[in-house]
Amino acid sequence: MEDYTFTFLIAKAIHVISILILVVASIILGVRLKKAGAFIMIVGSFLMLILSVADTPIIAYAASQGSENVVKVQGIISIVSGFFYFLFGLGVLVLAFDLIKRQKDTIE
Repeated sequence: MEDYTFTFLIAKAIHVISILILVVASIILGVRLKKAGAFIMIVGSFLMLILSVADTPIIAYAASQGSENVVKVQGIISIVSGFFYFLFGLGVLVLAFDLIKRQKDTIE
């Protein structure tokens, strides 16, 4: 059996860096625009970052307790991760509607 540790680490690094970019972009938007949508994006992206970093040791611990625990923990992590992505997406949507409304008010 091949060792996929290096491949896993590269994928994890790309994932964490991508989420870090979202956190930074969200913070920039939040500071610049001071809108609820940007704040929701900051919260969602920051929680995604925390979970992305924490999921590997959590899964490793679950693996030490047996393979059934790995499946349970991965399922829970998937649900929580999905909620954090939903939160970020909701922030983008709220911000988009706010910016469209603001632009429309400026035109009129």
